[in-house]
Amino acid sequence: MLDIISNPLLSLPLLGVAAIGGAWALKPSAPRHALPPGPRALPLIGNLHQWPTAKPWLTFNSWFKEYNSDILYMNVAGQHVVILGSRKKCMDLLDKRSATYSDRARLPLWIDLMKWDFNFVFLPYGTKWREHRKSFNDYFHPSVVYKYNAKQTRGARMMARQILESPENAVDHIRFAVTSVIMDVAYGIHIAENNDPYIEIAESAISSLGLATIPGTLPADLFPILKYIPSWLPGAGYKRYAQSVAHINHVFATKPWNATKDKLAKGEAIESIAESLIENLSEGDDEEVARNTAAACYVGGTDTAICTLRIFLLAMVLHPEAQRKAQDELDAVVGDRLPTFEDREQLPYIRALLKEVTRWQPVTPMGHAHRVTEDDVYDGYFIPKGTLVATNVWSMLNDPEAYPEPSKFNPDRFLKDGEIDPDVLDPAQVAFGFGRRICPGRFFSADNTFIIVSTLLSAFNFRPPLDAQGKPILPEIDMSPGLVSYCKPFKMVITPRSGQVGKLLSEVEV
Repeated sequence: MLDIISNPLLSLPLLGVAAIGGAWALKPSAPRHALPPGPRALPLIGNLHQWPTAKPWLTFNSWFKEYNSDILYMNVAGQHVVILGSRKKCMDLLDKRSATYSDRARLPLWIDLMKWDFNFVFLPYGTKWREHRKSFNDYFHPSVVYKYNAKQTRGARMMARQILESPENAVDHIRFAVTSVIMDVAYGIHIAENNDPYIEIAESAISSLGLATIPGTLPADLFPILKYIPSWLPGAGYKRYAQSVAHINHVFATKPWNATKDKLAKGEAIESIAESLIENLSEGDDEEVARNTAAACYVGGTDTAICTLRIFLLAMVLHPEAQRKAQDELDAVVGDRLPTFEDREQLPYIRALLKEVTRWQPVTPMGHAHRVTEDDVYDGYFIPKGTLVATNVWSMLNDPEAYPEPSKFNPDRFLKDGEIDPDVLDPAQVAFGFGRRICPGRFFSADNTFIIVSTLLSAFNFRPPLDAQGKPILPEIDMSPGLVSYCKPFKMVITPRSGQVGKLLSEVEV
């Protein structure tokens, strides 16, 4: 990846000028209250040199302890940043004061150059965001998502059949299951194989999100003046890359939408969100909002879901006792068939295991930053207008007061007398965000993860490979930095639990 994108310090001639302008432009008037605690800043660049890039959630977690505070402040070349380390702080600010804390960071690179504005997650708080959010929520609130269960079940069973045929490609098959179900739900497009052109263009768009860490750490986001730099100028590689992503995003948002419109005109469209959106368009309605709603389904429902399922596999390989407990429960409830959504309430250990997967290695350990729209005072601290507010999800889900011995993978922490313990904080109340920016696709995601995990555990055993001496080669727990945190690829051995598995999966409708 281009160096200037991954490390803004490598383009000092451009960034030095921008930093001076940015620092003075964003310098607040003298506050009447102290800023939250944090590391000492240098003139002009502030804490830019101290901003952690490798697993920042761990650095911030250590700073919470060092400064004896679960709210920290940094000045990144003039950009105010507050990091929150407790759920109480997040609820107090992002939920109870959501009118002030629901904006997003100004992201010139993502919005103006890469054209990610079709995804309302990145939109600033306002009328356009509300229109997109309402349109999306119409198709993903709890009373609606059950309609997608049949497609999710079919996708999970097709995935299991593929794994039975080629277990060495299990991760690819899981990715295919997630992406194909999303394309089916969003556009009614049935995907037959991984190299489908719709999947390829969607994955190309999604890959650009891997550049993100915390908004403001990429050059044109930290210093908006850089978006006006000519793309041919040395050091402006970020802009050339962004222009290529903009083209991919345009194709991604329009190609499957137009295909659905064409099929609908011919009377061939399959039931889908896009089909419903198109049929419900009235004269004067904004087609862009409808089109973006369908496209946002894929963006919001793939990377985090795939990452969660990879973490699940890692947990099963490392913790065979949890795997056995889950399989024993499935055997008692499901028997010699495949699980369905109707079994869910009778599977408390499976539900507890899914909560622990979410908690143990959160897929968005630093959440999605909010932006403050007005000066505010909280807990005696001044929070200036324009401050970016990051949530250290990892710290909250590793809080020993909420989760004793948090480093241990222990689904039983969520159970009491064989049922889900309502007194233990549900990790979903942290992992999916806060306030008006909470993930609206969380119910669909929970359904899809449940049916995939329960199907995998019903059909297969997962264990580490053995070395020459017959000892297990245990994988490392190594999570990548980024907006979405992936676990390092690892080897595992997957075997069917019985000969009955092949028979059951052979009956799956393709």
